[in-house]
Amino acid sequence: MNSNLIDIIAYIVIPIIGSMFFVYILIDGINKLGCNVNIGRPLKYGILVIYSVLLLGLSLFQNTFINLFTCVVLLPIIAHFICNRKRIYMIYYMGLTISVFMLDFLLSAIFQILIVYRITIFTDLRYYVILYVLTSKLLSYILVKLYVSLITKKQHSEISKKQYVASFILPLFSIIYIYSLLYSMQFVVDFNLIGLFILNVIIILFLNIYFSKIAEITEKNYELKNQLILYDQQEKLQFQYYEDVEKKYQESVRVLHDIRKHIQALESLYESTNNEKALEYAKDVHQMLNNLGHKYYTSSKILNIILNDKASIMNSLKINYNIRIGDIDLNKFKDIDLTVIFGNILDNSIEAAKLVDDASIYLIVDVVQNFISISLSNSLKVLPKKYIKGFISTKPNHQGVGLNNVERTVKKYNGDIQYKYDEHMFNVYIMLPI
Repeated sequence: MNSNLIDIIAYIVIPIIGSMFFVYILIDGINKLGCNVNIGRPLKYGILVIYSVLLLGLSLFQNTFINLFTCVVLLPIIAHFICNRKRIYMIYYMGLTISVFMLDFLLSAIFQILIVYRITIFTDLRYYVILYVLTSKLLSYILVKLYVSLITKKQHSEISKKQYVASFILPLFSIIYIYSLLYSMQFVVDFNLIGLFILNVIIILFLNIYFSKIAEITEKNYELKNQLILYDQQEKLQFQYYEDVEKKYQESVRVLHDIRKHIQALESLYESTNNEKALEYAKDVHQMLNNLGHKYYTSSKILNIILNDKASIMNSLKINYNIRIGDIDLNKFKDIDLTVIFGNILDNSIEAAKLVDDASIYLIVDVVQNFISISLSNSLKVLPKKYIKGFISTKPNHQGVGLNNVERTVKKYNGDIQYKYDEHMFNVYIMLPI
């Protein structure tokens, strides 16, 4: 009776549990690589359920060629249809499934060696099968996480390195724990013990998923924190604007108080035919008057604040710049979104241009047909480092999330953003529907 029960556990129950966990980690990994297709949840989940049932059923045959087809061929095709239809992602999906299949093949060879040379201490082949199935799935879980992290070049600054390493310790511990249970179970086999073993396996696999989700929640909390930082950035810009207005008002009172003296000084210089000094003095007075107010670029108050703030920085860094804003209506855009878009692209431009001698920055914003066109160009000395989901910041201890936030905001308004660059210039083109 117990022998038949072990057969059922080894060749039916554990493969089904393992396959369910395997399907979850593969689909979860594919989703994390990036999805841009919306076919509707009912259809998407319906296809995934059918695929899962098919995989569970075929896994019971334990046929290498069937597993190769369902994992390496069929799943990338399904993912291409329901998740991301760009050709490059088909390669990513196939890379993921092939990597997992190769791991399973390698692990199978290792277990064959262990069985032939009796390196592990199992008296029954069925215990090898159970350990192999669960070890394969847990190692696949680690591999999928590493693969997704490698392809997306995911930054882990929001989670400490110790936490990231700890996320791999749990599946490794799970393998050791399962081995210990199997080693003990081979000497005392009864119905209750087998039931407890299955329960332990389910709990272990669930805990691996649970702690993975905890890490994702931590990451989302980090994104919310980053959003709060953006709001704080906007608030500081507005505060600085009003502070500058107050300061310039006080300066204007002082200048108006002295303006009669300046006029008298100019008259005296012209009467003495000292025209050169008079012109120089006049330029100084003009500069003093120009410094009293912010330049008007657009009817958008927050964009005026941002542009005047960045212009001040560029002046201090002696960067040549030209800002041209057409007659555009930005009322449909939230102030925080304008701050994200213009604040980040200008910050990046200034950061790159300040490394160049005689640097230039050009910003042109205007209406093109039914779109608001934003074109920003800046001088470049160091070529940017690019990866699948954006650019890596070259600044030390910097998270490099600026352009990611810009892209997310542009996408929010169904817009498009493109980058073009060579050894001398970096260009950002943004199109936002009106």
